[in-house]
Amino acid sequence: MDKNISSIILSLVLFLFTIIGCSGVNFFNQKKLNKRIDFILSSIFSFMIMILLIYLLPEVYHCLGFKNLYLFFIFLVIGFIIMKTIDHYLPNHDYHQLTKNKIKKNYIHISLMCAIVFIIYNIVIGIELYNTILVSTNESIRITISLSLRNVFLGFMIYSMMNQDKYSKIKKILIIFLLSISTFIGIFIRVMINFNNIITSGILFSSIVGLFIYFIIDELYRRVMPKIKKKETIYGVILGIAWLLICSTL
Repeated sequence: MDKNISSIILSLVLFLFTIIGCSGVNFFNQKKLNKRIDFILSSIFSFMIMILLIYLLPEVYHCLGFKNLYLFFIFLVIGFIIMKTIDHYLPNHDYHQLTKNKIKKNYIHISLMCAIVFIIYNIVIGIELYNTILVSTNESIRITISLSLRNVFLGFMIYSMMNQDKYSKIKKILIIFLLSISTFIGIFIRVMINFNNIITSGILFSSIVGLFIYFIIDELYRRVMPKIKKKETIYGVILGIAWLLICSTL
C-alpha cells in the first residue's frame, strides 16, 4: 500500500478514537461528572507524568544522547517559555486571583491549555509516525493502536473539563476538531517537508518536554497535590497510570 494512503488511514483512525472519547462524556450524568473534577484532573496529572517518563524522556535520550544533551536543555526551556506565553494570553489564567464563583472558568482555562499541549504533541507524533511508516507499516499500526487508546482518554477528559461551565459549542467543536486532526497535520507537515533527522526529532521532543513540565507544574500540580489524600484524587492518579501502562504494552 502507498505510504501516503497508509498515513491517511492511520490518522483517520486516531481522529475517530478522539471523537469516541469525547462522545463518551454524553453517556454520563453531567451533574455527577462535574462533581468528579478532582478525579479528572488527577488522572490527567498522572497520565502526563507517565508519558513524560515512559515516552518523551527516553525518546529524547535515544535521539540526542549525552553528546547533544545541551540541545535538550535549550529546547526544553524554549518549550517551557512558549507554554508560559500561551498561558498568559488565555483568559482566567491566574488561579490564585479567582473568586469561588469563577473557579469553573478556570477549568475551561485548564482544558484549553491541555488541548493546546496535546495538539502540539500530536503534531510532533504525526511527524514521527510518518517516519515510522516509511520504515515499517506493522510498527506504525502498533503505534497507532496505542495512540488511539490515549486519544480516547484525552478526548474524554478534556471534553469533560470543557463541560464544567457553559462554553460555546462552536468553540468546543473547534478545539476537539483541532485535537482530532493534529496527528494528520503532523503527517502533512512531514510529507511537505522531507526531513528525517534524528537530531531534529530530539529537538522537537525536547520542546514537548518543556510544554509538559510547564503544564504539569503550573496547572495540575497545585490543584492535585493539596487533595492527594482524597479518594477521588487517588483513584484518578491510579487510572491515569494504569491507562498509560495499558497503552504502552500494545
